[in-house]
Amino acid sequence: MDRLQLISVITTFFASTEAGLLQTTSPTSGNTTITPTLNAANAGIIGALILHSVAAIISFLASFVLVRYKLKEAKKEELKAEGAIVASPTSIKHRDVEKTADHNRRQSPSRDSTTGEIIYSCNPRLEQVGLFSSSKQPPTQLLSRCHSLCIFLAALGFILALMGILCYAWAVQPLSVAVFSSGVLALCLVSGAVFLKW
Repeated sequence: MDRLQLISVITTFFASTEAGLLQTTSPTSGNTTITPTLNAANAGIIGALILHSVAAIISFLASFVLVRYKLKEAKKEELKAEGAIVASPTSIKHRDVEKTADHNRRQSPSRDSTTGEIIYSCNPRLEQVGLFSSSKQPPTQLLSRCHSLCIFLAALGFILALMGILCYAWAVQPLSVAVFSSGVLALCLVSGAVFLKW
């Protein structure tokens, strides 16, 4: 879910950047003639804006609305092994769990008093609340499909944004700037392919 939240933040940022690019590439200014290359630039940037917006919406819904989990930590046995005396599992307060976790981060690993084994974690468990709480297992496959879809839409949006920027360079900028921009993009693509294969 953390990766989906990160995708939502990144794609929202790129969508706002592309919305700002549309002000530059808009053919409504009086001294700019509308050419097919300028139309291709606008189509690429608008397409990237749509794809990144959709990816941001899907990743937001998948990470915040689709599945909500509550982390339940510190069972009675764990607190007992760490030296705390607990009357019943229901008496464990969130404040006590945070104090124990903070204490454990500062101390060396504790040992179970009965077996002498080192305890390395609090054995957290996830408890599902909210939507889809009736199912026994969390919908991890649904989250995985949402993640894959968001990655695909974001990557396609990046390609369209690069196409739109390059078309803008050829439509509005001088020839030297357009050739230089094409060379820089080609260099980036070739170096990326070489480093991925290497």
